[in-house]
Parts: sequence; C-alpha cells; structure tokens
Amino acid sequence: MPPQTPESDRLESWKQIGAYLDKSERTVRRWNELEGLPVHKHPHQQKGTVWAYRSEIDGWIASRKISPEPAATEAPRTGRWFYAACVIAAGVALAYSLTRPAPGTVPIEPEFASALAGEEYNPAFSPDGTKFAYFHAPADVLKRGIYIRSLDAELPAPLILRGMSNTFNYNPSWSPDGRTIAFLRRNADEETWLHVISATGGPDRRVVQLAVKGHTFYANHQHLSWTPDSASIVAPMATGAENGVYRIVAASGARRRISVPTERFIVAPLLSRDGRRFVYMTREGPAQAGLEEVFVQNLNNAGDPEGPPLSVYRGQSMASGLAWGPSGKDLIFCNAYSAVFGPFDSRLYRLSAEARRKPELLGPAPCVSVATSNPDSSGRASLIFGSGVSVNSVARLWRGSLKNLEHSELFAPSSRYESLPQFSPNGRSVAFLSNRGGPPEIWVAEHDGSNSRQITGNGVPRSAPQWSPDGTRILFAASPNAPVPGIAVVSITGGIPVRVPIDDEFAANPVWSRDGQSIYYSSEKSLWRAGIDGSGRKLIDASSVHDSVHESIDGQFLFFTRPGGFSELCRIPRDGGGVTVLADDLSSPRIAVTATTVYCIRKKTNSLFALAISGGKGKEIGIFPGYEKINGLRTWLGFTVSPDDSQAVWAIGEGQETDLQIIRGFK
Repeated sequence: MPPQTPESDRLESWKQIGAYLDKSERTVRRWNELEGLPVHKHPHQQKGTVWAYRSEIDGWIASRKISPEPAATEAPRTGRWFYAACVIAAGVALAYSLTRPAPGTVPIEPEFASALAGEEYNPAFSPDGTKFAYFHAPADVLKRGIYIRSLDAELPAPLILRGMSNTFNYNPSWSPDGRTIAFLRRNADEETWLHVISATGGPDRRVVQLAVKGHTFYANHQHLSWTPDSASIVAPMATGAENGVYRIVAASGARRRISVPTERFIVAPLLSRDGRRFVYMTREGPAQAGLEEVFVQNLNNAGDPEGPPLSVYRGQSMASGLAWGPSGKDLIFCNAYSAVFGPFDSRLYRLSAEARRKPELLGPAPCVSVATSNPDSSGRASLIFGSGVSVNSVARLWRGSLKNLEHSELFAPSSRYESLPQFSPNGRSVAFLSNRGGPPEIWVAEHDGSNSRQITGNGVPRSAPQWSPDGTRILFAASPNAPVPGIAVVSITGGIPVRVPIDDEFAANPVWSRDGQSIYYSSEKSLWRAGIDGSGRKLIDASSVHDSVHESIDGQFLFFTRPGGFSELCRIPRDGGGVTVLADDLSSPRIAVTATTVYCIRKKTNSLFALAISGGKGKEIGIFPGYEKINGLRTWLGFTVSPDDSQAVWAIGEGQETDLQIIRGFK
C-alpha cells in the first residue's frame, strides 16, 4: 500500500502553511484554489482546518511557473502611473481576478459561497438571487443530493437526497416564480428522468423520461431551464424516438421539439431570460478528444425555431459549464482546451452570443460548472461556479506486480497531475502525461519510475502517448492551438514534433500498427488506418466511437472499446469486418494489450481482468490499490501492463473536492 509520510513533515493550518512559504494566509488560500497548491482538507470540517506536507509544497514550488499577467485595462492618462503602481502593489490578486474591470477600477476577487467537505457543483440561483440550489456529495453516500442554501446562511438545507434509492439526483433549476425546482434523476438502470419538486421540499413528481441507457447528461453542465411563465421546462432528450431540445409542460409532460433536426447528441440547452433564444452544445468523437460546438437558436413568437442555429464556438476541448451572461448578449463558458480528461487548464471564458469570436479569458480559476443570477437594475448579477480540485485535476501514478498488487508504490512521483501511462515495447520505460513542469506535456521515466524527463515542449497533447514498435518515437494527438497541431510524432530524445499529414479535424487517439509503417486513428464514429506519411487512408470500421485501440502482436486483429451503459471490449479483423463483443461490462474505456493477453477494468468493483487473446473465460487479477473507493470516471486516467505481463502502472485521480465560489456585481 502507499508508504506513509512522517508526521514531522506536516503543516497543520493555513497559518503554518503561510509561514512556511513566507506569505499571507490569504495568498496561500488563493494559490490553493487557483494554482493547485497541495493542501488537504480534514473531511470532518466544513470550512476550517487543513494540513499540508512540506515535501509536497517544495515539489510544487520547484515545478511552478508563473504565467504572464493579463493586460490591465488602461486607466485615464492623468492617473496612469498611479494605477500601474496599484497593480504592482496588488500583485497576484489582480492577476487572478475573475471579473472584467472597467477603466480605472480594481476587479473584485471571488469569495466562497459554500465550502463543505466533498463535492459541490451544479449551482442554480433562485429568481431573487438570495439563495441557490446545488448538488452536494458528502462522504455519507445516503446524504448525497440537492441542497438549498441562502447566501448569508452557514449551512444548507437538504431538498432531495439519494437515501436508500440508489439514484443520482442532480442539475436543479429554479422556476421564475420561485415555487418549483426541476431536476434530473438517473436511476439504477441508467435512465435519466425529469422530476419536479416544491422549492420548500416535500414529495417529488416524475414528469418524463429524457434519456435511455447509453446517453448521459453529465452533471458538469446545466441542462434544464424554465420558460418565463414557469409552465414549461426546456430540456434535452435522447430516447431514440425523441432526440433534440424540447419544451416540456411541467404539469403534464406534453412536449414538442424546439431544435432543428440533427443527428448530433445535444446537451446543455439553456433558455434565455426572455424566452426568445436558447443556447446548446454538441459533441462529436471520443469523449476525451472530440469536437465541441456551441450554438444559439432563435425562437419565433410561437416558440418554434426561427432560422438556422448560429455557431458561436467550435473547438477540440472539454467544456464543463455554460451560462447566459447578465447582458444576454454573451455567454459564460467553463472550458479546458487540453481536452484530456482532467482539467489542466479549465478556465472561465466569455463567449459572444451573437457571432463567433475568440473566447475571452476571464480568469485562471479551475471551474466545474457555472451559473448567473438575474441581473439587477444596473445590469449586474452574481456569478457562481464550482472551483477547486475537481474529479481528475490531481492524479498520481502507481506501480505494482500483477502477482501482488497490494504491494504498490508511487511511480515517478510529483505533486501535480499524471495520467495515461504506456510501457515501451521493451518494458524498460514508461511514457505518460504530466503537468509537473507547467503545461501538460509528455514525459518518460524508467520502468522503476526513476529518471523522469520531459519529451515535448508546448505540445499540448490530447491523447495517450504511443510508442513506436522500435521504441524510438512517440505518437500523439496535439490540440489545434499547438505549434504542431493534429497527429504528431516526436523522438524520445525530445525535439520538435513532426506532423503526420492527415487532413481530418476530428482525427484523435492515434496508435501505431505493429509493423510501424501505419497508424490507426479515430474520427467521429469511424476508425481509420493510414501510412505514417498520411498516404493510403483506409476506413476500417464505422459502427461506433473507438477508444483505446490496440493491434494484436501478430497484426491479425484490433481490440478497442466503445461506449455504452458500460464500455464494451470489442475485437475486429485488422482490415475490418464483423465486430465481436468480448465483454460488455467495463467500468473504464482503458485497456492494455500484450502478446498474449487483453487487460481491462471490469464491473463496478473496478477489478483488473485478463482475457487470453487465444480465447477462454479469462481471470480476475485483483483491484489496483486506490481503485476500491473511487468512481468510474477516475479510472479513465489509464493503466499499462509490461510486455512480459509482470508489472502494471496505473493512474488514480485524487482529491475530489470542489467548493462553490461567487462573484458579486458581475457584468
């Protein structure tokens, strides 16, 4: 099991942490929230005591890189130098402000709206802006659910909890008359239903089914909004028979589609305050490397779509929040451009709702979900967002023997984020993603975790690193804003990546063929093969999204996973043909393939399972230490098995702790 850190290494309070860094308590709190200063919260406390390891803080200081401060708004010429002096005196506080400053004014810093132990996100304001409903996940599973909190209250009041029902109640939305809250309920069969409940509590009522198993409206977005008359709810539907955005009568469940027909999966539809427009988002391709697009749709007097939707954003990224700005002319967008699972650079942006323009960065605080209150007479509102250590923003690598997984140890440790490890073909090295040096990059370490070194610089990877069969190069997908975008190859000695000339904006998750002459890659719902020079492109399969693709050692088959209620482990001939489902109960889309075995994470116990390539029932290996008490999403960070089937390296998301922060007077 993980080794214990000496108690003498601990700092027991914000005051001690500040003294150790020779900074104020306010500064170290801000560093914790905005830059990932490794501080741990005592789970029994609401807001108070924390602790930290000196060794982790030292590692954070060593890896920390200060980003340039945003350009300040120019003050009137008569006070220009005085204003500049104020900026210098304010220091980091101004650099990390989250509101757009008016000329000559000092931005307002966010303050905590709720900081209970556990996860807090999915906020929704009451119509008068004095209260908010939100999802809270304390350590007690039975008490997870939707709570209501006044802005001036110390503790929230539960509205609807999980209890013994094995349901997930989330995504609250307050009706404009303040009487009712709509929310989503995902049941044990993974169906999603729309429910309503009085804002003062009591029994809830089921309205209509919104999604079937295999279609999930994730909790990092707000998916529900009310019409101005409080009679109907705008929501997404994905039932097969009904797909798109619908206006649903709360009393009866009667509904009609208000989005134009599309085959895309639509999420996060939000009606404007006047009811004349709604915004929504679509996503195509693999979960961690897809293309996202944000649309604004006008509605006519009858409430039907008027004209085609307007695309205001398109990019390969991972959004985790969308809200209307106070003016109604822009949108607040919580987005991570790395698009690798784990918000390396999740930030608040402002999007135009009237034209496609480059998103405007509002501030560097990690955000999980976002909401705005109704604006006051001056056009200002409150903005609330989830901030802190979200699902996978902190992760570590561990190493152990497949014969005895319990005796594991940290692999190439740091205080930052590591994920998606891959053993080299000879088993002597492991490549992985890490932001220990600043932005996310590809790193390589020896098989025992020693001698870790950075391979890419400003590569902005958005896929697992993949070794060439001869072990001399690494293949990966880079974000569109990288110096070398698209699919690229880099030497393990470092240097400038070389782009593989494939002109496909959806190209993602590349892997090598066993002979090293070709690569496979996913694009939307298709799997392709092309030469390493981009030539001879061939469609292999167009049946689904393809994740974690591996070619068998003899080059005869391809193994991959595809999404469903659980991920499915599939096999297909190298040149295409019928898909064979080998397992349909994977809790993670990540697999590892050696010469003889396919490894996967099966069932809700998150246990490692080995299936012989030659066939047979396979066998359960055990549970990676650290996987016992975590949810499925945190197993998506990947694992790898050595070519001789003796060792494994796996990633574990840590510190799942998200608080709510608020900015008052936002405009």
